[in-house]
Amino acid sequence: MRVLTWNLALGTWLMVSCFVFSQTAPSIILGYSVAVIVLAASIAAQAKPFARYAITAIALLFAIVSLVLPDLSWAARLSNVVTAGVLVALSLVSPRRARWEGEETTPIVPPPHHAAHGHTVRA
Repeated sequence: MRVLTWNLALGTWLMVSCFVFSQTAPSIILGYSVAVIVLAASIAAQAKPFARYAITAIALLFAIVSLVLPDLSWAARLSNVVTAGVLVALSLVSPRRARWEGEETTPIVPPPHHAAHGHTVRA
């Protein structure tokens, strides 16, 4: 859940940074597109952990394009590359390792009611 929070914050930052730093129309479209994909993939990765690798690919591509895109201010370029690097690092964290020690986890499927009372449930 912590990785999701960071990804949502970084995706939001990508949207905001389009207007904070001097950028051209193509770089604004690129930033917004990457932000939407990252946000969607972050939410999808909660159910399908493999979806986090889509974030890895998009962030790497975003960093490369940000480095070669003309008419992009150095601040916008730096922000894009650093944000992409953090997204790559976060996407490589296994969801099982993302929990803090002592953090409670909620099972996706609760146990059957009868199993709680010592009864055996037969299929």
